[in-house]
Amino acid sequence: MEDNALVATALPVEEIISSVPPASPVATGELAKEHVDQPPDPAPLKAEIERLERVRKEAEEKAVYWRKQKVEARADYFKGRGDEPPKPPAEDLGIGKEPHQDEYEDYQKYLDAKVSFEINKAKITWDKDQARKNQEESHQQRMDMLRSKIDEGFKKYVDFEEVALSQTVPITPLVMEILADTEKPEDVAYWLGKNRAEAIQISRMTPTQAARAIAKIEIEVSKPGGVPPSLPKITGAPPPINPLGSSHTVEKALEKMTQREFETEMERRTGRRF
Repeated sequence: MEDNALVATALPVEEIISSVPPASPVATGELAKEHVDQPPDPAPLKAEIERLERVRKEAEEKAVYWRKQKVEARADYFKGRGDEPPKPPAEDLGIGKEPHQDEYEDYQKYLDAKVSFEINKAKITWDKDQARKNQEESHQQRMDMLRSKIDEGFKKYVDFEEVALSQTVPITPLVMEILADTEKPEDVAYWLGKNRAEAIQISRMTPTQAARAIAKIEIEVSKPGGVPPSLPKITGAPPPINPLGSSHTVEKALEKMTQREFETEMERRTGRRF
């Protein structure tokens, strides 16, 4: 009796399932086609690529910033460790010695001389101060431009601050003045950092010799794939003898040229007047 009851309750369920109409194949195909044929929206992908590019650029800028901070901190650490420069002697203004009252019998003449002296002194001092300020401003502008060019080295060389800006590289004020006139001072500075023996030689040269040596380095590092040569070594060997009757013209070395020859040759090579 109980089994018959279970069967009785099961029959309506089977009837319900069998009575459900099958899914329309047309509707199912259209739904699948809608999901397959619809192209993905490129906007989110593009936005993500742009975000990653911004993150990469910010990371590079931060890396360069902290490398510069490291260089400045190192410069502050070494600042003032050398001998203090001697104080310059009192400047002669070229107006003679200051008049004193005991040198004049007439007090009015003394006053006239004193006033004239002070006026001349004030004018000459003002002129000299203006010339000094103009010179300092010009020098500061040159150094600011040099630093701007030098900063390009951080982008070119991953070890730029360790090589070119190391305290062991003797970049003297004279060398900095010469670098300010070069097209690619960051490349020359990096070369000097890689060749410190030559950098020491240049730091001990006269201004003309140093300018020639750095100009030679600049020419070589500007060549595609060019390797800057070492500075010529001084030896006791005599110069080579040119055979008589030879039509071959031997190019004169830069270090053996006169100042006029050097300037002409550098203008020919670089297109800039020296």
